[in-house]
This record gives sequence, C-alpha cells and structure tokens, in this order.
Amino acid sequence: MEIIKKILEIIISFLVKKQEDISPFIIETIKEKPMKNMKRPDLINQLKRHEGLVLHAYRCSANRWTIGYGRNLQDKGLSNEEKEMFGVEKSMDMLTRKITKAQATKLLTSDVAEFEASVISKVSFFDELDSVRQDILINMAFNMGINRLMKFKNMLGKLKEHDYQGSADEMKDSKWYVQVGIRSSELYVQMVTGEYV
Repeated sequence: MEIIKKILEIIISFLVKKQEDISPFIIETIKEKPMKNMKRPDLINQLKRHEGLVLHAYRCSANRWTIGYGRNLQDKGLSNEEKEMFGVEKSMDMLTRKITKAQATKLLTSDVAEFEASVISKVSFFDELDSVRQDILINMAFNMGINRLMKFKNMLGKLKEHDYQGSADEMKDSKWYVQVGIRSSELYVQMVTGEYV
C-alpha cells in the first residue's frame, strides 16, 4: 500500500509540474494520512457514520446550510483559521465551494473538541465517567446542541449516579430518541454496556 501511495505521489507531482488538470480532491485524498494522536478516534468515526459526508453545502433537516460531517455554516460558521484554509472571507462563501474529505475531517475534529469543552463546562461529573459514556454526551451535544442536552435532566441525574440502565431508559423516553433513528439506538446500547457498538 505504501508503494502504491508513493507511486501515485510521484505521478501527481509530475502532473502538477506539467500543470495538467487534476482534481484537488484526488491530491488531498492521497496526501491524507491517519491523524496521529487524534483525540476520541472512536467518537470521530461514529460521528462520521451518524452525520454522513457531503463535500458541498446543503440544507440539513433543520433547514440550515451545512457542509462536511454536519458543520452548520449558519449558526457555527468557520473560525478565522478555517476561513484561511478555504480561502474565503465569510462562512457563507462556502455555499459555492467544495471541500475535501480531509478538510471535512479537520472541521469535524475541531467541532468535537469544541463540544467536548462545552460538555465539560456544563456537566460537573464528566471526568468521573468512562470515555465511552463521555463520548455519548459529546455525540448528543453535537447532534442537538449543548443547551438541549442539558434539558435531559433525568438522564444526567441517573448518569451522575452511574445508573447506566436508568440513564439509557431516560434517553429512550424522549422525542430525540425517535427523531434520530439508528444514532439513538447505538447510544442507548453504549450507555448500558459501556462499549461501542
């Protein structure tokens, strides 16, 4: 596999020098390497499955402009660093752009770090939880926002007591559980077992 990547890199560098038209997506995909020391790789992979990948702006189910793995361009937008990465002045300039899988992963990784910080700041017992159950809270915050997550008072109360079955049952007893399909079923099983599905 490494030999194939090396050969492709040589071919691409030759074509780029010849100024041939080659898709930036192909170049980025070949250059993309596994992110070493990535925090929460299981959660990142799960969110990729739950959110799906769209490499151009689209309207999500909440009718908000979104790109990549669920990055809300209207409410969250892009950081200055991200605007620089995409070469845009405003987040909404992304409506006419395409991104690569590697760029989408960078946005997702940034979002996970931001939601983790939000959950840590709001859930006083977060550090007492194992990483799988921490990931459940981050996943839920990613999906519905931190403010809606904090309205799950009964679930959080049971979780604080380490009553994982009770916490999972509280998740199941919500409109959210029905609305998000397979995501909620997976998180339910994770809450009960403490293991990724």
